[in-house]
Formats: sequence, structure tokens, C-alpha cells
Amino acid sequence: MGLDRRTFLQQMGLALLSGGVGNFSAGTLYNRIVGREAARYGTALAAPAPRKLALLVGIDQYSSGNSYLKGCVTDVELQRELLIHRFQFREQDIVTLTNQQATREAIETAFLEHLLQQSQAGDVVVFHFSGYGSQVQVADMNLSTPESVTPLDTDAKSAQLQSSASLVPYDGMLPTKREPVANDFLSETLILLARSLATRNCTLVLDTSFQATEKALQGNLRSRSCPQPNLKQPSPEALAFQEQLRIRYPAKFSTAPPQWSQVPGVILSATQADAVALEQQWRGFSAGVFTYALTQYLWHAMPSNTVYLSLTRASERMRPMSDQQPRLMGKVPTQPSSAATYFTAPMPPTGAEGVVTAIDEKEGTTLTLYLGGIPQTVWSAYKTNSRFALLTGEGALTVRLRSLDKLTGKAQLVDNPSENAPKLGQLVQETVRILPRQVGLVVALDDNLQRIERVDATSALSNISAVSSIISAGEQQADYLFSKGLGKKAKSSSHGSGSHYSLSSVGGVVLPHTRGAADEAVKSAVNRLIPALKTRLAAKLWGLTWNEGSSRLPVSMTLGIRQPKPYTLMERMTRAFEQQNRPKQRSLERNTTPDLVKIPVGSQLQYQIENQSDRPIYVLLVGLDPVGNAIALYNSPVTKETDDGEEKTLQDTQVDPQTTLTLPQSTSSLNGFIAGSIGIATIQVICSDAPFTKTLHQLALLPSPKGEGDRLVELTQPLEVAKSLLQDLHNNSGLNAETMGFSSEDYALDVQKWATFQVVFEVV
Repeated sequence: MGLDRRTFLQQMGLALLSGGVGNFSAGTLYNRIVGREAARYGTALAAPAPRKLALLVGIDQYSSGNSYLKGCVTDVELQRELLIHRFQFREQDIVTLTNQQATREAIETAFLEHLLQQSQAGDVVVFHFSGYGSQVQVADMNLSTPESVTPLDTDAKSAQLQSSASLVPYDGMLPTKREPVANDFLSETLILLARSLATRNCTLVLDTSFQATEKALQGNLRSRSCPQPNLKQPSPEALAFQEQLRIRYPAKFSTAPPQWSQVPGVILSATQADAVALEQQWRGFSAGVFTYALTQYLWHAMPSNTVYLSLTRASERMRPMSDQQPRLMGKVPTQPSSAATYFTAPMPPTGAEGVVTAIDEKEGTTLTLYLGGIPQTVWSAYKTNSRFALLTGEGALTVRLRSLDKLTGKAQLVDNPSENAPKLGQLVQETVRILPRQVGLVVALDDNLQRIERVDATSALSNISAVSSIISAGEQQADYLFSKGLGKKAKSSSHGSGSHYSLSSVGGVVLPHTRGAADEAVKSAVNRLIPALKTRLAAKLWGLTWNEGSSRLPVSMTLGIRQPKPYTLMERMTRAFEQQNRPKQRSLERNTTPDLVKIPVGSQLQYQIENQSDRPIYVLLVGLDPVGNAIALYNSPVTKETDDGEEKTLQDTQVDPQTTLTLPQSTSSLNGFIAGSIGIATIQVICSDAPFTKTLHQLALLPSPKGEGDRLVELTQPLEVAKSLLQDLHNNSGLNAETMGFSSEDYALDVQKWATFQVVFEVV
């Protein structure tokens, strides 16, 4: 008589328990993976609680050779550097598995031995996976969470099978004599492992997606959904490992199917259940859109940071590129005090742009810096000769950036270190930002375009001054996509269906009011898009000033709704402001949802700027509204008589020392209103300790806004306004080109002189 399925799996599990996963001798797979590091864990067990343990998995290369991914191993590096230098994880407590190391058995074993066997109550555990996600066929007894289970459209013979989410390891596809099986790391297995932990402080970060997609390239971004979506049965070994867990830890499991909500901690998922996770090419490297956004923000996170706020801030960095929206699952804490990201506060409490990772042994004055904390939009244009301060504890050493490679840079000490020499692991903070004056848009050509269309588009785009480079989709980092087809229509778009030329985000979302007629010629379409391209370049230039994390101006910004019912939407502060208010235990960053801030159409907004410095602060508000129009907040100009005739001038918006100013200052019912269109708005609130002389002069040349007082006005010449703004910040910084080493082709901005808050919200 043959064995039934459950008996077979139990025996397989017991076999693995005695000869494989359950064996913790020096010859186990785990020891073979991490080698000499395994010996350190014995002594680490005696370390005082809470310990911080992490298992980071990233897979770009698969045994099948069928992979288009390039940024998963980078994700592991992003997380590792962050956990070590910002959250005080010890290097020996972090295990990384990349590419061929990350087999299914290796992942299961490392989780079991490194995380489950070592963690105790109160410890902190982080598991990160970047790679392909997929789905497998499972029977009813192995049903997964409702979020990842989809009934299959099958015949009666297989009616009891359903699809379940899975993480694809390096050896995910196994050839067999019959049909191939999926040797995946099953979502149910991950849930069971997490439930077996002794600690509730568990974070699972999943930068992958399970939604099948036909195209590996989504706009200019790469999909992390498996390119082989055909549903297959899990391998017997994968199921046997599950059964082993049930036998070994029976008290941990109920008879109910494993679900994400049972995880004793939180799951940070890169995207919603029915969407695709994406990765982006950046400056010489690729990384997951979600992982890069999350880790970049956390380099600046304050002690009061929560997991809700972390996902919101990640969303603000992601949504202008695509419609990818992170998701928070698991047993999410309801009290902010217990909802800290990774269940631990960042240390030291002051944020940073990066860390010293190497020092030249001969001279001791050449350093290697890891700079994962610089905003992604800024990093694309960041130049050498920028300066950083090393936090030594007894003062600050200044270094000058000499070269850049991906996310690292070589830097030279400017000061004589004497007794205060630099050390490995010291955090670095930006002091001077060098940016190029010549900045243009990189436009990618959609792979849906035919050859003749690509030739015509390249020719037409090359004649537009706002465009600096034209590439094929997927080649390198781009700002926007010249696309053809239905695309993903933005919520604020009123265009109908059909095949049209349009301008899209790099994630393939058609930008509002950029889709043309179905019979439009390529060159006509490009010429029609010139105003939109200039507006988007202006927005790119404004974005280069974003520095709330590094600014030394002690200012804060609060966005709220004035009407119909007053309440606060978001609160932001600079690094200097946070340092001044930390002794008061003042926390300005509060959020209880992981999504973008949503604002009803027709709401009247207000911005409150608090100046805690000893000198006046001048404020300028610019950005893109939900339909892509460039806007600014300013007063109607005043006409003055001069020797050369009449001259229009604008009054500065000034915040006196130790005071708070509300914008718009006028209480008119029209000022500050969100127009009747839905979509994503991106606003820069820019503060400076000197007037915006050139910017106000440029604004005064534009058509005067109607009505009284300050109000949001659509800009007709946004690119000229953006260039004037950068020139004002450069002039105010007053840095000497010869001393600092920058050229006349650069802007040099001193972080002590300005602060830019970037606000992203969705109008619904």
C-alpha cells in the first residue's frame, strides 16, 4: 500500500531534519555558505540582548539563465550598509546570500540557523529578499494568505489546486522527466519560519512581485515578476521542509492555513498584490525602486521615525516614477512608540549622507565614502568637489569628493587631521553641493516604437534644448519615456483609448495632457511636447535643491488643510531643526498610514514655515500641480517708476527669526486651492537666508496673477524661473571657486544657507 501525501512529506521532513537542515555541525550547508563567519556566532550568542540579526538575499543571475534583473545584489548592499552604520547591526550578525549562493536550501537553512535558532525574545530580526517573485500550484492543505492566493481557472480534475506566492531562488526551476517543478522558496514556508521566531520584532522586506506580466521591461524599468509565469507544482523538497517545520515546532502552528497576518512583526512589500515591483537603472548601477527609496530615506530618519512614515516617504520617492505603491502587512503595531522601522531606533540619532568605508593605508588622507543617503534625484547630477564633514565626536573633518563610482566616492581630506584622524565607520554629512549648470532631460524611446519612428523621434528630440540625451528603453537611467500605445493612463488624464504618442514617466504612466491624436506624425508629436519637456526640466532643476536631510538651516514646514476643516497633513524639519528640538523630545513627523498623503479635490492648503534661526528666512514655493502645470506662490507685482520707465517688482516672502509664517498669507477663498483635477502633485518649499533676487525679478516679468495677495499661479516660463533660483542659491552661498575647486560651469551650494522640502501628495 502506498504512502499518502502527508505521510510522505513527514518522512521527507524527518530525513532532512536528521541529515540536512536540522544538523548544526561544522559540515552543514550553512557553514559551507558563510565559511569562517560561522565560528563567530557561538561567541555572539553571549552578547547582551537585544541582538540584531539580518539575512539579506539578492539574486540577479539564475541557474536557468533566464533573468533580466540587475539591481538585486545592489539591494543587499544598500540594506547591509544601512543596517550596520545607521541601525548598529554588527557585521558578523548579517548573512548575505547573492546569486548562486541563494539556492532554496541555502535560504531555508540560513533562516533556520542564523535567525530562528539564534534569536531570542526581544531581539531584532530582518529578512530581505530581492529577486523574482512567482506563483505555484498548491493544494488546499497548503493554502497561503488571501493576499497571495488566486483561484485557478482549471478543470474539475484540478479544482482543489490554487495559486500561491513564492520567491524564486537561484535554482528555482528544476528539470524533471515529466513536467518541470518550481523549486521555489514558498511564501507559506517564509510565514512558518517567521512564526517560529522567539521574537516579535521581525521585519520581512520583499522587493519582488507575484503578479504575472508579459513584458520584462515596464517603460524604462525592469519587472521583478518571474518571466516564466506558468504555474507549476512545488518541488517535493520544498514541501518537505514545510512539513519539517510543522513537526519541529508544533506549538507554534494552528490548523489554520499560514497567512501574512500571522507574522509576528511587519512585512514591507515593494508593491500591492496585483501590481509589479520594478527596478531602475541609476548612475552606473541598478537597484530596486522600493529598496533604494526606503534605504535612502532611512539614512536621514529621526529617532521618532515609524514604519508608517518610512513607507510614506518611500512612496514619495517612487510615485513620480511609476504607479508602484508599497504595502504594509503583518501584525502592524498600532502605537507609534512600538512601530519603529526595523523595531529599533537609528543610532546615532543624527542622520547622515554616508559613511567612511576605507582609508588609504599609506597616506591616511584618501578616503572611500559610501553615499547611500543622498537623494536619488540629486545623485544623478552630483559632481566632484562637493564637500562633506566627518563626524568625529570631537569636531568635524572636511573632505572633498574627488571621484564617483556608482554609490561610492573617493575623497581627500581638506584639513590636517593631526590627532583627530579619520576612522572607518565614521558618518559623513554634506556641507557643500556641487551641481552642473548644464542639465538636460534624458528621454528613453519606448520599445513599442518601430525603427522609422525611432529615427524620426531621435531626430526631432535632438533639436530640443531641454533634451540632453536620447536612449533606447532599458539602456540606462532616463527621466521620461517617449511612448506609443495605450500605456497606463494617469488618473488625471481625460484622453480616450487608442494608439497615440505621448510623454510617460519612466514606469510607463502617461503624463496628463501629453497624449496626441491617433494619426499624429512623430515629429509633430515631439514638437507638441516641447512645452511639457521644458516644464519637466524645470521640475528636475528644482528637485536638485532637495536637501531637508542635510540642511543646517533650523526651519520646519507643516502642510495642512485650511478649509473646509482644518487639520495637519504632514510635518517636515531639517537636520538642524531636529537637533535643536531633540532635547525637548519634540516629534514633528507623524503618520499612521503607509500611503501617500491624499487630499480631496477643492481643498484649500496652507504651508506653515517655522524659523528657529537668529536671522530672517526667505521662502519660495514652486512645483508641479496634479495635471503637470508648473506653479509658484507669489504676490502680484508692484509697479515702480524708474529713470528707464516703469518696472515691476515682487516683495520677498520673509519669516522673521523665532516666528512662524502661514502661506498663503491672504485668506482669500481662492488662494491655495487645489484645482478640480486628480493626480500626483510635487511641491518644493525652498528657504534661504538671503532674498531670491533673480528669481523674483524673473517672476515679475511674467503675467501678473489676478486678485489680491499671494496665490498659486501657473508659470509660463518655468525653466527661466528654475535657472534663476539655482543662481540665487549659488550667489547666496558665496563660495570661492578657486578655493573650493569648482568651475564656472558649476553651481556651488552651501547647506548652511538653504533648505528645500519636497512635498509629494495625491489629489483624489
